[in-house]
Amino acid sequence: MEFSNPAAIRQAFEHQEQRIVTLEAQLASLRAAGQRSRPSLPNPRKFTGVRYDTWLPLVRTKLDIDGEALGGSVKAHF
Repeated sequence: MEFSNPAAIRQAFEHQEQRIVTLEAQLASLRAAGQRSRPSLPNPRKFTGVRYDTWLPLVRTKLDIDGEALGGSVKAHF
């Protein structure tokens, strides 16, 4: 890109802005359709007070894999 040409810079920014708008619209339509951007792990069963030693690794793995999609870090969920 020619940085000394303001018209070329403006055109490049406008192109990138349009691209962002298009991608945001695609993302919104995927979310509205209930589609995820990638597969997720199934939700572990609710903890019943029994077999903590097998339940905890399932939950930690779920949060490691899907934590960002769930809206936060592992620490925030615990």
